[in-house]
Amino acid sequence: MRRRLGQRGIALTDLMLSIVLIWLLASGLFASLRAVSGAWAIGQHRVGITQHGRNAIDTTS
Repeated sequence: MRRRLGQRGIALTDLMLSIVLIWLLASGLFASLRAVSGAWAIGQHRVGITQHGRNAIDTTS
């Protein structure tokens, strides 16, 4: 296919580079969200344990 004067396109290397950069950013975001989710679950577990302890103290008083 012939190119006309003044027409430009995206090179394959530019396209591959942008795909790799987007993939790296997405994987970093996914790892961060997974870490936050784990921290949230641990916090919820600790809150539950504290509530059970408070309920046990309230029922014995």
